Amino acid sequence: MLTDVMISSPDHYVWLPNCAVAREAMGHGARFDLDLAKRQHEGLRRTLEAIGAKVHEVPPRSDLPDLCFTRDTSVMTPWGLMSCRMAMPERVAEVDAVENYARALGIPLWRRIASGCIEGGDVCLLRPGLALIGVSGERTMPSGAAEAARAFRDEGWDVHLHAFEPFFLHLDTYFCMVAEDAALACIDVIDDDLLDWIGARGVHIIPVSYKEMRRLGANVLALGDRRVLAAAHNRRISTTMRETGLTVIETDITQFTLGGGGVHCLTMALGRARA
Repeated sequence: MLTDVMISSPDHYVWLPNCAVAREAMGHGARFDLDLAKRQHEGLRRTLEAIGAKVHEVPPRSDLPDLCFTRDTSVMTPWGLMSCRMAMPERVAEVDAVENYARALGIPLWRRIASGCIEGGDVCLLRPGLALIGVSGERTMPSGAAEAARAFRDEGWDVHLHAFEPFFLHLDTYFCMVAEDAALACIDVIDDDLLDWIGARGVHIIPVSYKEMRRLGANVLALGDRRVLAAAHNRRISTTMRETGLTVIETDITQFTLGGGGVHCLTMALGRARA
């Protein structure tokens, strides 16, 4: 079960045209509302606390408007934090901000990626001993992915590298674990080889449509004990997850999904305990 999670208040957040979802929202006339974003993020924090997680908040910085997407900067592993290497110049300093905060919490630094770029949204730890790394060639480059894969393989993990189009931004926009044996996935954009690899490891796919994926419908946070935190506007997906026996808790985060980030992007799990 999720015991500790890292977030950061969106005090300086603004939509940036650095991903397809944000460009599409702005192109269709959507307007960003910072006050609403703050209220929605506060609702997310209260929801995390209500399910029993201890929430750790990285101090926001005016020069880092995307710091609220804490997932991208790093990956928490059984051995400590793996600090990533951001591709977008305006986000590079987020890694140090999160790493310094984690150090203050007493979290050890396991690895700091030095080759190319890799972002946390492209690293999925399916369960202990099993990892999937997405490689778009833009946010995560082959060299960064290879360095991360070597680190996990040195610990005896099974790691699969999956190439995808940079249009989709990160792996977690179309693939997210919801339990150790189940994942949300947009099968329209995942090649058969990856589906076979996932299935061979006992992971059941709950399909998400392309339109739902574009609304960040696959971007959710597994809470443990077959509970999932999801965005409130993706009702069909939540209904489907409930029909498979999952407990779904919803939170309203439209000001973030329109900007290209969902529940998974906004949360970086720091600790989990066996139920």
